Amino acid sequence: MKIRVVQFDGSQPPIGNFILRWILRPIDNFFYGGVAIISIAVTKRNQRVGDLAAGTIVMKIKDKVTLLEITQFISQEKYTPKYCNTNLLSQAQINVIKETLKKYATNGDVELLSELAIKVSLILKTESNTYDYRFLYDVVKDYENMNQNETV
Repeated sequence: MKIRVVQFDGSQPPIGNFILRWILRPIDNFFYGGVAIISIAVTKRNQRVGDLAAGTIVMKIKDKVTLLEITQFISQEKYTPKYCNTNLLSQAQINVIKETLKKYATNGDVELLSELAIKVSLILKTESNTYDYRFLYDVVKDYENMNQNETV
């Protein structure tokens, strides 16, 4: 179903949290699932009772993007960069962005991705009107494309 149970910080919950979610499942099923429907509807993060007690959330996992796919996409001809000032970033910073994108694809750490996007936008002195993953992906793509053109 491409979903995963994680703690608020994106880390793997301990086994006790899974047991607590499982123990509280009958409460969610009262009145033909009415308790779960109500708790999902009224909670900020759309959590059922078991998730609230265990401090977890269920998140949808998106398809993974490999670094090879990123490089193949970057190397396409007739590319117009979205962020022309990516030269303000170092290769080490680009490597950190790539690793963070890779970690996000693996464990879905939204907070880490968001923090990095904010820091990169401050360095580039730009604002992104897309979601964080796409912004960082485009920054890497622009950086790679600009550096590829300089060495050729």
